[in-house]
Amino acid sequence: MSEKQPLQTPGGPIGQYYLLDKIAQGGMAEIYKGLAYDLHGIRRTVVIKKILPHVAAHREFIDMLVTEAKLAVQLSHGNIAQVYDLGKVGDDYFMVMEYVDGKSVSQIMRRAAQLGETIPISIAIHIAAEAAAGLHYMHSRTDNNGEPLNIIHRDVSPQNLMITEGGTVKIIDFGIAKAASSIEITDVGVVKGKFAYMSPEQASGTPLDSRSDIFSLGIVLFEMLTGRRLFKAKDNQETLRNVRRANVPRPSLYRSETPENLETIILKALSKQREDRYQTGGALRDALVQCLYTVDPSFQNADVERYLDHLFSAETTDSSEEESQTPLLIIDRTQSAILAPAEQPGAQEPPPPQTDDALQFNDHSEWTPVITGIHLNKRRQRIMIAVIASVFIVVLALAFGIWRNYNSRHQIIAIKAPTQQLPGTGTETVTLPETPIIKPPPPPPAEPFGDVVIESTPSGAEIYMDDKSLNVTTPYTLKHLPAESHHRIGLLLKGYKFWDVPVSIHAGGVERLNASLEMNYASLEIITHPAGASVIINGEHVGETPFHEDKIPSGKILDIVIQKPGYLPWQTRLKTEEGHLSELHRNLEHDPKALERPTVIEPSTPPPTVLPHAN
Repeated sequence: MSEKQPLQTPGGPIGQYYLLDKIAQGGMAEIYKGLAYDLHGIRRTVVIKKILPHVAAHREFIDMLVTEAKLAVQLSHGNIAQVYDLGKVGDDYFMVMEYVDGKSVSQIMRRAAQLGETIPISIAIHIAAEAAAGLHYMHSRTDNNGEPLNIIHRDVSPQNLMITEGGTVKIIDFGIAKAASSIEITDVGVVKGKFAYMSPEQASGTPLDSRSDIFSLGIVLFEMLTGRRLFKAKDNQETLRNVRRANVPRPSLYRSETPENLETIILKALSKQREDRYQTGGALRDALVQCLYTVDPSFQNADVERYLDHLFSAETTDSSEEESQTPLLIIDRTQSAILAPAEQPGAQEPPPPQTDDALQFNDHSEWTPVITGIHLNKRRQRIMIAVIASVFIVVLALAFGIWRNYNSRHQIIAIKAPTQQLPGTGTETVTLPETPIIKPPPPPPAEPFGDVVIESTPSGAEIYMDDKSLNVTTPYTLKHLPAESHHRIGLLLKGYKFWDVPVSIHAGGVERLNASLEMNYASLEIITHPAGASVIINGEHVGETPFHEDKIPSGKILDIVIQKPGYLPWQTRLKTEEGHLSELHRNLEHDPKALERPTVIEPSTPPPTVLPHAN
């Protein structure tokens, strides 16, 4: 990349980028709404992300950013915001991307929460399905030889999913996440809010594939549906631990009307093992689309448009006014970092620059053609002043009415002030004005929810509520359960007896359950005929028949041998089952090879007398 030979297009230099409004400031970049002009003077609204100097100072970051940008400019899909250019001015790098006129999913969720609402189920499904379609296109891209490019977004989050006014979903901010992961930046703004949308393998630092994006999208869908954070904790370390555990409760626990097939889709997308997830974005999209039209067969994009109008109707934005604002900055003599000058056909030396080769604040006097018609004329100024004055008067009137209504609805206790004698006179008195004391309003009602903190020894027990598995394990906190409700909490852990207890939820309260799980032993009983046989288990003599043992660990393999002199040995193998009695009953067989000792009769001893049987 050579700074002395900036990129040109056949016929002339690249058009200028004008920076309008600063949209956001992060730890990695400043983001502006800007304008781009082509050779014919046609302008287009774009987003310009200016990489901050301390980030651009990392050579590895820039190399990775250029590599990713070369891939990003090849992506052209209706659900992916286009990356147009990666440029450089002086030491400053910037990316030029498609401007999406709409709201992010994070804005939508935040606004819905402010209004005390949850996002309609059909709209949440639609957003996730379109995002899955964009991810599938991205993941399945191949090079000219048909080899997969293995493109992964790595930062699928509510902030990076935009919804246009027409209801189309756009995945934004592609091409920077992988570069960001190549360096260590201590500025917390770089990663703030992102750990909570990682996959378990991403949080563990293991190699990623496209299924990591599937998991991240599953988190977004869960949070849109339930209105609550899935893995977010009080600090980043705890958040990462939550992600690695991947304990995902059933969404119906927090939104009872969640369709069963949608819950199945979400839990599959959020499987801890990537082999258990949807293997492609296309498979997830197909499942969501099928679910959408069972939930709402008449759904259309206009439903999203109407919902956004409902959420943000209070916000008034004059887009034409925004576009006509005086540019804050201008980027001139841009050099593309996507392709080196040697890769450009017909590159020519550009005409002399009109400004310095840097990001500059624009001097209005130098850009008269841009400013013409932009500043408000005096008539518009007068109209604006009149409108502001009218609004101010209306606000004052409303405030006065609220104040009067407040006084009329609250009890006022008047205290009679004592009279005072005027100095120099013996009769004249003056009464001080009565001082009203406003009775304070009653305290707000207690929060109509309660929590249940569940722990067990040992941990890792599957949690059941009302005989239904919640798909999470101990330790875990069930939050925002309706007050005055009654449930039965159960714990199931292999090798241990099922534990359960009734729980009542109180407003604003926290119930704590700490269960000491009892081993669910297996039992063994061995009976032989004749009795008195030796019992040998796994090579160790443990007793004689009849034999009984109650506390044998479940799932254990037992090699059992039964021996008795004069009888054939007998052996078997069995696996113990928790809570199960294994019974072995055996008639021992005589050993034909055993020699009986002959009876030795001493000479002095008379032969035994055989008595006849009585008839």
